Amino acid sequence: MLDPDYLDRAGDMVAAVYGEIEADMLAHLCRLLLDKGAEGLGQRGTTALNLLAQSAAPQLMAFIERHREDANRAVLRTVEDALGRSDRTDLGRMPKDARDAAGRTLPRQVELTARGIAEILERDNVDMAQGALSLWNRCVAEAAAKVNTGAETAERAIHQAVRRMMREGISTVAYRDAETGRQTVVNRIDVAVRRHVRTQIAQDGMRRTLDVCGGAGIRLVEVSSHGGARPSHAKWQGRVYSLDGDVEIDGVRYRDFYRETGYGKVDGLGGANCRHSFGPWAPGTPRMYSAEPSHPSGLPSDEVYRLTQGQRRRERDIRQTKRELAGAQLIADKDASMANIAEVEKLKAKLRGQQDGLRRYIDEANRKGGSPVLQRSPNREWAGDMPRVRKTDASRRTMGEFLDGDAAKRSLKARGMTRDDAKLALSSELGSRGIPEQSWKYLSRSTQRELFGKAVNSGAISQPMGTGRKRAEAHAKRYYEELANRDRASTIAKIAEASGMDVTDAERAFMHLFVEEHDLADGHRKFDPDYYMAQSIQRLIDTGRPLPHDLVLFRHEALEARYMAEGMTQGQAHDKANELYNYQKMLKEWIDGREGA
Repeated sequence: MLDPDYLDRAGDMVAAVYGEIEADMLAHLCRLLLDKGAEGLGQRGTTALNLLAQSAAPQLMAFIERHREDANRAVLRTVEDALGRSDRTDLGRMPKDARDAAGRTLPRQVELTARGIAEILERDNVDMAQGALSLWNRCVAEAAAKVNTGAETAERAIHQAVRRMMREGISTVAYRDAETGRQTVVNRIDVAVRRHVRTQIAQDGMRRTLDVCGGAGIRLVEVSSHGGARPSHAKWQGRVYSLDGDVEIDGVRYRDFYRETGYGKVDGLGGANCRHSFGPWAPGTPRMYSAEPSHPSGLPSDEVYRLTQGQRRRERDIRQTKRELAGAQLIADKDASMANIAEVEKLKAKLRGQQDGLRRYIDEANRKGGSPVLQRSPNREWAGDMPRVRKTDASRRTMGEFLDGDAAKRSLKARGMTRDDAKLALSSELGSRGIPEQSWKYLSRSTQRELFGKAVNSGAISQPMGTGRKRAEAHAKRYYEELANRDRASTIAKIAEASGMDVTDAERAFMHLFVEEHDLADGHRKFDPDYYMAQSIQRLIDTGRPLPHDLVLFRHEALEARYMAEGMTQGQAHDKANELYNYQKMLKEWIDGREGA
């Protein structure tokens, strides 16, 4: 008999080896995508890239072969420990001659169980390689769609594909509908391996228990129990049953083991995801389990189950972040831009936070009862494992903390700039480099100073057009180009939300202002980039601090576009839209107010 908590951990050692294999496969495919992807998307298309992945299939199987001995050792150690533990529990209840006879057959049983697991893992190996290629195909297809629609550049789409591959990891189809062939359950490879090892050990251990009981003439067995059991299993756990049908012994009736527990069926004892087991029992001897088990901590079973699942969820999050960090590091190694380095630092900080959070969660859970409920399980946090990353040089200063520093204050005072001016300028500078504003604290101190210097000297500040005109126009052009490279749907959704508009109207305004060409006084063309409009849009969708005139900009443009669609010239439509939404008038009042302040 194996206790439920032990069975829950039984596949961890083997799953950790497969975590290393997965890390090798993902790193190989991501490097391939980074090296060849941009060229492929731009010139040869997704078919060529998918053929490239197919050519990598032998290398994927080579990673499995490289770790084969590690996997075999992990399987053997797991099986020896599990069956040895089961035997010690079972044989401790038997006469000496029965113990001696069973002991002689244990090595053979270990060999058979290890061989059975190895055969299952061979199927997992093939599924794993296929799962890796399927992941590649999905991510490449998404990247190609983004490039073809103009939503992203090839380089940015490839970086996003790498991050997605690492975030999702390799999955396998665990179950298919027998009639339709459609997949019904998809598992991460580490989850699938852990379950397969656990199931094989549990089932072989129980078959051995039946053999040992038969050899010793023992016909009663006790079923284990655990908190949080599914209702269909809770009704038969922790009880004694007969292996010979319903019997009565010393006035006590024992029900049929097979009928009551469903042993051998997929939804019964020893079936899918079942952690129950059973062992020999003789009347008058102590029982090991109860039908309504209580945890040593004194907490209710449902509470223990909830806490355990909370730990499992946090472990999965840690594994995912480790994979994401490995992908971000690959991207930064290929292109050490500020944005890519900031992403690495951001994920390192996220991982530290998750690990600290797990430690606090376990400590808090263990203070709830009279004894510990949870314990740290490093194997379940394993993801290959940690990529080799540079020592962090993130400043960890927020933008606000940076601007409140003495050096920044002196610089702003010398230029006659306000703190808000500088924050807007920095937001624009970060946006032009593809760095989210919230990633500022993950940049190094020297990088922060460099960006600050460029921002406050670039003209990317709220100032009248009469001064620094060339710098202001350059900023507007740069920001318009940066907007064109963003995800259009996401940008339009932000405009709609910030302006309080319908998405359809926001899209009409966006297309009118940035995409479509119009019959203007000097020809058929797009509108010129406008500095003040660029500033309004930044405040609307980037900084989240719009001014009153910012809020009417896109309403004006949407209405102007509608009037032009009805046959008005651009000038007529502009004047008509001003009757409701006069952006220019409100802008002038704001500028005059600043100059008079």
